[in-house]
Amino acid sequence: MRPARILVVLILLTALFAGCGSKPLGASEYRTRAIAICIAEKRRSEQVPEPRTPSDVPAFVAQGLRLVKPAVAKLAALRPPESLRPDHDRVVDLLNRQLALISDANAKLRARAEPLATFAALEPKLRPLMRAEDERWGALGLPQCRHQ
Repeated sequence: MRPARILVVLILLTALFAGCGSKPLGASEYRTRAIAICIAEKRRSEQVPEPRTPSDVPAFVAQGLRLVKPAVAKLAALRPPESLRPDHDRVVDLLNRQLALISDANAKLRARAEPLATFAALEPKLRPLMRAEDERWGALGLPQCRHQ
């Protein structure tokens, strides 16, 4: 293998494993980073216009997914202290379950499902997950990350 190619491979491997084995964050640093992620995601989400007509729903759902997925990935990548790990893992699980439901609704909308019915069916599935998520945010000492 040529030296330049080896260097590229090493750089890629370093980038890939940069977070592996790193120490958990302290509680204060974990909360600071999580709050920053939550606030940034909320600000971006506020920029998404609410659907005014049924034909606006598919774009609203798709744009929401594009905004939320990176925030969930960033939260999942945080390494909380052991004392906060169970609640952090639960929040990430709840967020991923919500993303799965929203992704499913998005796929249905792309397949031309009726927007209002799809959105109406989604809301009661999301509501208990969001409630549980908000409870975990409270347990983590992160009320800024709650939905309301």
